[in-house]
Amino acid sequence: EVASADASTVSIDGNSTTALARGNTANNTLNYSAGVRYTGTMAPAQATTGTSTTAQADLANVQTNSGNVTATSTSTTYAMVLNAGPNPTQGADTPAVLNSSASVSGNSTAALAYGNTAVNSLTMATFAQGVPSSAVSSFQTNSGAVTATATTAGYNASFSGAVTNSAVRNTGNSVTAQAVGNSSISTIGG
Repeated sequence: EVASADASTVSIDGNSTTALARGNTANNTLNYSAGVRYTGTMAPAQATTGTSTTAQADLANVQTNSGNVTATSTSTTYAMVLNAGPNPTQGADTPAVLNSSASVSGNSTAALAYGNTAVNSLTMATFAQGVPSSAVSSFQTNSGAVTATATTAGYNASFSGAVTNSAVRNTGNSVTAQAVGNSSISTIGG
């Protein structure tokens, strides 16, 4: 009988399990181009903490979440099992791993919960005369509970026999639980 891994590479690498829960999510984009002669009121850009902005080019995001948001990841397992067997011709067990490499690495388990998330992007291109004002406003409220739980995650390599002239790695695995009430990323560019 031969080894489970003989002059081989065996890997369970780079896998991921993610539990994702969101109350509200928004991706807002405004691409604004002004012509050769921009006319109109030249009101100042004014992003307020309420639900509006005042500018020639404005982007307003408003999100309200009152419900509970829960992300749960349980009992995630990435496992490798290599077994040895009897070798009647040699009178001993065959190694489980012989002249090989075995790896359970770079795997991840995550539970991510967000009440409100927003990505706001305002891009302006103006030509010749006139530079319009711009503003981005992002207003978020969250009154519900936001929870994330990741439990019982396992990254295992087990062998029922000898590991001979071989390398075994179990590294870089991770478990993450993240709960965020409000998240907003806003950019203005041109």
